[in-house]
Parts: sequence; C-alpha cells; structure tokens
Amino acid sequence: MHVNLPASTSTLLVQLERKGIAIESQCRNGYCGACRCKLVRGNISYRAEPIAYLNDGEILPCCATATSDVTVDI
Repeated sequence: MHVNLPASTSTLLVQLERKGIAIESQCRNGYCGACRCKLVRGNISYRAEPIAYLNDGEILPCCATATSDVTVDI
C-alpha cells in the first residue's frame, strides 16, 4: 500500500499512526528494523543513523523525518 506523507518534523511512524495506519514497530530508535518499508519518492533524513540493516530503497519510519513530501510503500 502506498501512503503519501508531507514534510514534517514528526517521524514518519508518528505521521502514519496519526493517519490510523498501523505498521509493525518496536523500538522507535532504528535498532530493530521491524518497521522497515520502501521509500517510493521524496527525501528523508534520520535524527541519528539507524543501526538496523537496510536494503537499497528501504527506510525506517520510526526514526526518519520527511524533508519533502514522500510516498512510502508499507
């Protein structure tokens, strides 16, 4: 499912939760990788570089913020 989110200082996970979209999450700090999803378009930044392993194109919404409007595939 593709979800569009605006640029914000809130993490992508918080934005998804505000939209009523539940995704697996456990840490909110980029350690476990349970919330990993694909970034379809847009730009994100991390408050702190995540420790969890990510494949190309994957992001961790628990600790990422959108620096532009983004679309994620969850």
